[in-house]
Amino acid sequence: MGDFVQHLKSNKILTAQDIIRLRTYIENKYPNSDVNKQADILINSIRSIIDGYLKSIPRDHQHKIRETLLKNKLLYKQETIVLYDIFETFTTIDVKEADFLNVILDWVNYYLDKPISKEDLSLYFPHIKENDTIPLKTEHVISSIINPEILEENYTASKEENILSKQFNFKKIKSSFQLSSINVLFTGLFLLISFSFFMNYLQSNSVKAEEDIIVKIETTEYKHPYLPSYFRYKNIDENKLKIYLKSRDSLLEEEPYFSSIINTSREFDLNPLILFAIAGHEQGFVPKTNPSSKEIINNPFNVFISWQEYNTDIIDSSQIAARTVINLSKDRPDEIDPFQWINRKYAEDKNWWKGVRSIFNRLEREVNNFSSE
Repeated sequence: MGDFVQHLKSNKILTAQDIIRLRTYIENKYPNSDVNKQADILINSIRSIIDGYLKSIPRDHQHKIRETLLKNKLLYKQETIVLYDIFETFTTIDVKEADFLNVILDWVNYYLDKPISKEDLSLYFPHIKENDTIPLKTEHVISSIINPEILEENYTASKEENILSKQFNFKKIKSSFQLSSINVLFTGLFLLISFSFFMNYLQSNSVKAEEDIIVKIETTEYKHPYLPSYFRYKNIDENKLKIYLKSRDSLLEEEPYFSSIINTSREFDLNPLILFAIAGHEQGFVPKTNPSSKEIINNPFNVFISWQEYNTDIIDSSQIAARTVINLSKDRPDEIDPFQWINRKYAEDKNWWKGVRSIFNRLEREVNNFSSE
């Protein structure tokens, strides 16, 4: 029975490196925004990632679980958030519903290949410790990401925004701050990480091109031997793809949507044309003339049923779509088309794969003259 606990503990939701990737992306895509605005985008992106794992949990508890995770795991201790943290947090909050054990059971089994029984869960449940998190001194926040000496420095925030005090110092923040202070800490986190990366850059032996300064997304951890070669990430002629999307009056051609899909594809070692093809089939590439285009663009892949049911942001939805494609590609017989194999669980329409495959082939033709040299 302990196997399910190990499984939950081994499945990462968010790491320090993920935050660095998000920060880098936000800085490059919103260079004219001040640090407070960038910090808002960062925390909202992180919240969206966590929310994606809380869909089956009652709404009354989702907010508390998410904010508790951010405070106890990410801000106080700078630990990686895993599925088990949600499980543990849910079982330690004040729950009055009589069937909450069934809610936990449904949530756990959603992530397990071999479902456990309610009896199994009941045996483990008494051993969940009460929330014994002891707030650490806040100067230890993000200690695994940045240089500890930096924490001694004072940072001046925007006077207009008035989000931080004039002299921002982690040591002066009370360790017992309320959940509403999380945004303030993320602003500081954003400042600290940015300063750290700037200092590292100045200490480098040579000036690098802009694309080299960006933290490289390591694709090695996403290598999946069961994927066909043409499913793996490759450089494409982005200009040609944008021209095609523009001919379809597609909102996907604009930023930050286009680059978000490209970056997610690179991160997961997935051919970006696959995600664009899915969006093309699911939402016709999101034409700008659609009155709901600004909402649809947040989830053009219809992950978690539809864009109406799950309206998040393009980073979150593209990551979920990429994970889904990769996970559903497992155990595919050689004689079965990869798109057809994914179709088993991605869509109810048995001919879904034919449409996606057709669009994918069309996109390949549109960009096939590209050379990465």
